[in-house]
Parts: sequence; structure tokens; C-alpha cells
Amino acid sequence: MKFSIFPVILSLATSTFAQSFCSASGHSGQSVTERSNKVGSINGIGYELWADSGNNSATFYADGSFSCSFQNAKDYLCRSGLSFDSTKTHQQIGHMYADFKLVKQNIRNVDYSYVGIYGWTRNPLVEFYVVDNWLSQYRPGDWVGNKKHGDYTIDGARYTVYENSRYGPSIDGDTTFKQYFSIRQQARDCGTIDITAHFEQWEKLGMKMGKMHEAKVLGEAGSTGSGTSGTADFPYAKVYIGSGNGNNNSGNNNNSATKTVPKTTTKTVPKTSTKTLPQTTKTLPKTTKSIPQTSTKTVPKTSTKSIPQTSTKTVPKTSTKSIPQTSTKTVPKTSTKSIPQTTKTVTRTTTTRTSTQTNNADYYYSCGAQDWDCKSQKSNECYAALGQCWSQPYSNAVAEQCAAIDRMCQKIWN
Repeated sequence: MKFSIFPVILSLATSTFAQSFCSASGHSGQSVTERSNKVGSINGIGYELWADSGNNSATFYADGSFSCSFQNAKDYLCRSGLSFDSTKTHQQIGHMYADFKLVKQNIRNVDYSYVGIYGWTRNPLVEFYVVDNWLSQYRPGDWVGNKKHGDYTIDGARYTVYENSRYGPSIDGDTTFKQYFSIRQQARDCGTIDITAHFEQWEKLGMKMGKMHEAKVLGEAGSTGSGTSGTADFPYAKVYIGSGNGNNNSGNNNNSATKTVPKTTTKTVPKTSTKTLPQTTKTLPKTTKSIPQTSTKTVPKTSTKSIPQTSTKTVPKTSTKSIPQTSTKTVPKTSTKSIPQTTKTVTRTTTTRTSTQTNNADYYYSCGAQDWDCKSQKSNECYAALGQCWSQPYSNAVAEQCAAIDRMCQKIWN
């Protein structure tokens, strides 16, 4: 009889701990503040600050917590957590969890955002996201993935799972790799993410995982307009191996008692429709020597989300088409004469017109003030139209047209 009380006590202890870190309001321990793109570590915990333009900073603490501040940034991310050496699978490392608490402050002009877990594996090369919250007004939609696997209950919550296959910058340079996404249907500001549970669900769907390179708590925000501003504070953030709710942090062994090697940071930005979502990638030098990092980034076709970057953008090409034209002439019946056909080559700019509703502000603004489902639908349609617009050959007229659509998309939620 006395043994039946134990599960209740354990449940209460776990609940009490969860409530404890969710009530965290401050940071503790040694800290380091970065004001430019930087990969580093503090107290054996890896971190990164990366931004495309703007006035930005991030402060990382010895307890794993961190605070992200950005002003007029086209794309911004900061993250903190575990780094591995790409020699072990997640099964060999052990069960991975992350505890986090997010506090949003003065967030403005965010068009896309991911808050949750981010990382890479090798063999196969995979970039993965577990998204539990977002700094934008709307949840990331179907545009994040080329393949939608569906909705699944993972660790007690409903997530939508997506998969991409793409070519671009990665931790191993420009190459082909997979992207996996789990996006929570209901955002939360605090909780424990069972990282391994997502890995296991992905593997059930045929989404293979490789040998672990990193798993970190991520805060990312981007803007397709003038830039995003605000603060994403994480007064509690910890990635660990062992029991849930932070009872065991012994899994930090691979986070290196040796020196953390700076990595080359590369990043791609989100696409609408056929565009590839934002991603953060880092290239790790083979030696243990500290090497200066560089940051590169691929811009939207419309975040490599191509949405904002450090700025290389591929401008659509003007296509030319030879259009035969036949000229004929009929002469009197008594004398019939065949006129040679002439063909001339005409250079054309191919223009794809978006649907009528693309330029119809009344259509996009027709939802009621509290009709969130309607606004979500109109927002997805509007950004799909924006993706179509950017797929046209580039010209000043096309740029103005796409900018007008973008402004409409941003006002849907106002």
C-alpha cells in the first residue's frame, strides 16, 4: 500500500519543479554580451548570435539562460545549448530534453519567427526545428515545408510535421540536405520539450536522423520590410540529457571541457510558397584552433524564409522566346503567288500575373476584428500571392507590385 503513494509524490515534485522554472524572472552567474555575429561558449554551454543588419546584441549566462535584443534587423537569431562532435546518434547519447521560459518585450514588425529547438545531424545531413512558440502574430504555416506529413501528438501536444530537401549552405558547406520541422499548434511561453520524442516520431515517418552535431534553444525573428525590433528574453533555458524537467544535466559532457571552436555561420531566409524557410547553419573547422568566423546568407526569392540575408540575391532572369510569325498574301486567281514566310525573333519578358484578389485589399481586410481563423486564411493566401509575385522576372515594376502585396499582407493582422 505504501508504494502506491510514490508516483503521486514524484508527480507533485515534477510539477513543482516545472512551476519553479516557469516562474523564473532573472538570470544568474557569469555573463558575456555579444554585439556582432559570434559563436562561442560560456561555462561549457555553446551559444551563437547572428543578425542581418540592424543594431543588435545578446547576453549569454553561465546557467544557460540568455536574452536577445534586436532593432531594425532583417533577420536575427540567438541560441544556447549543447554541442556534440558528430560521432554519436541520439540513441547513443541518451534522452534529450530542453526546459525554456520566454518573455516577449516590445516585439514589432515580425513577419516570420521560430522559438524552440534547433540543430543539425550528420550522415545523413539534417537541419531540424522543434517550434513551440513564435514572435510573429501568426503561426508558421504550410510554407515552411515542401512535404507536409500531417498532425501528430508528441509528448502530449499536437504538432504539424514538415520535411524539405534542398541545396544550400550547411555545416558542411554548400550541399544537399534535409530539413525537418515540428510546429506546435498552440504556442506556449514556458515548458519542457522532449527533443528525443520528436526524433522518434520523425523516424517513424521515414525521416532519418544522423549523428548529433548540436541541439540548442533558439529565438529567431525576421522581417521582409524595414526590419524587426524587440527583445526575446529567456530567463530559463537548458538543454540536457536525462530525466525531464531538468532533474539531470549530466548530458553536458559533450559540450566540451576543451575549447569551443568558432564556426563559420551561414544562414538562409524563408520563402513564401516555393521558397526555402529560414535556417541557421554553421560550418565547424576540423582543428581545435580558434578561427575567425564569417557569416553568409542567402536572400529570399520573395529566411536561404529566399526572406532576408547578408546579402546575396539571385535576380530572376529575363526569358526570351522566338515567336514565328507567318505572313501570307492572296493574289488574283489568274496568277497565284506564294509569298515566303518570314519569322522574326522577339525578345519578351515573361510576366506571370497573380490572381485578381492579390491586389484587392478589400478581400484581404474582409475578416472580422476577432476572426482569427479568417485572418490566418487570408494571411496564407496573401503570402502565397507574394511568392507568386517574386517568382516573376525581376524589374522595377515587379518590385513595386510585390512591395504593395507585402504591405497588404502585413496589415491583415493590424
